[in-house]
Amino acid sequence: MSWPKNKGINRHDKQKRGTAVCSAGKEVSMEKKRNRQKRISKKISKKRNIAAAFILAGMIAVIVMVAVAARTKNGHITGFIQRADYMKGEIEAVSSVDAVYDEDTVWQTEEQMLLKESMIEQTEIYEKENNENAEEEKTGAGTVKVAEKEESFEREESFEKEKSDEKEAFKAAAARSKSYKKLDVKCVLQNPELPTGCEITALTIVLNYLGYDVDKLTLADNFLDKGRVGETSPYKAFVGNPRDEDACGAFAPVIVNSAKRYLYSENSDMNVYNVTGADYSELVDYVDNGHPVLVWETMWMAKPHIAAEWNVDGETIVWKSHEHAMVLIGYTADTYIMADPLRGIYEYDKEVVEQRYKDMGRQAIVIY
Repeated sequence: MSWPKNKGINRHDKQKRGTAVCSAGKEVSMEKKRNRQKRISKKISKKRNIAAAFILAGMIAVIVMVAVAARTKNGHITGFIQRADYMKGEIEAVSSVDAVYDEDTVWQTEEQMLLKESMIEQTEIYEKENNENAEEEKTGAGTVKVAEKEESFEREESFEKEKSDEKEAFKAAAARSKSYKKLDVKCVLQNPELPTGCEITALTIVLNYLGYDVDKLTLADNFLDKGRVGETSPYKAFVGNPRDEDACGAFAPVIVNSAKRYLYSENSDMNVYNVTGADYSELVDYVDNGHPVLVWETMWMAKPHIAAEWNVDGETIVWKSHEHAMVLIGYTADTYIMADPLRGIYEYDKEVVEQRYKDMGRQAIVIY
């Protein structure tokens, strides 16, 4: 009986064939898997290459754009620096394009990043120092610095004041250089005939300038009221006699009367004005208009003092030393020009003249 044997052999063959089939199936499956992986790898590689190409092209485009933008921006910044330096008048904080920090700049390279970080760090240090300085001033630790600043301000103020003073002095000098006036007045001297007759001699000088041919002795003898020393008011008459050395003199009202009497005798239509009390600037205005002014000053512009006192009709008369009359005929930058009966045409310091005018009661007469 051979059936079982044949059956067993067939079963074994089948097992072998099954095993071979399975092995072949596995190999096919693995081959397919490898082929699929290869295809996937190729696709991935292809995509990577494409992506890399795009990235490379993009980077090149960005680099080109940054270079163009930087060149354009540098030109703009350079122009800005030039304008800023011109407006400030000096190169101080900004000196080159590299020193300018722009927050909108795209920092693409490591060098640019380092530059940016360095500039930010310097800015922070600067701000920190400013804050520390401010804090020191508030807490009192910066007293020395504050003092130095105040001293600097004082020096600047002093310098500005000196400049201002120089300008004022220059203006004053320029004004003085143009300040000159002198009337064509001939001087008459009082001596030797009238040792105390300066007032009537000064009137003679004025009348001669106005065209009247009169001498000092005619006026002194015929048109001057006189009175005894110690008994006469100088506002009413000449105290003593101008021919005497021990006489005193007379004040403005007496000489006004003498001038009026003389002009009346000449049938003149001129007027005599007692301008006592006028400021010296007003007297200068008369001179500018061609009118010499008879003024009361002192001999040699000496400082006066009370020389004598007497009583007339209940009024105390105070007589000051060095009383003297002369004629203001012009001025310079620093002086007044006088026709002085004692010295001739003479210049006196303006400040001294004005002070003596005040000392003697601001007495003045003008005729026109």
